[in-house]
Amino acid sequence: MAYGSGWELDESSEEFWAKVDEYGGDDPRLEEMLEGLSWALLADPIGVPNAQLLVGTLWCVTLGVSPAYLVFYEVDEAARKITYSMIALAP
Repeated sequence: MAYGSGWELDESSEEFWAKVDEYGGDDPRLEEMLEGLSWALLADPIGVPNAQLLVGTLWCVTLGVSPAYLVFYEVDEAARKITYSMIALAP
């Protein structure tokens, strides 16, 4: 699903979505925040506000305030592909 900037977002991780479902029952805003993040990633995956490069191609961004979530994603610049890796409650 490539958009104007030519990036593709791979949302196929069953583990990622299982965790989203687990957290989503407690926070109905989570799905909306993830939708907004998806659009931001497609526009510029390394320019998302408060995103941090952790190591190699692994990035992390904080969503929300309370509770906050950490969303981890991989960026393959050569293939112009973004892949959701993991989501967790922020400490």
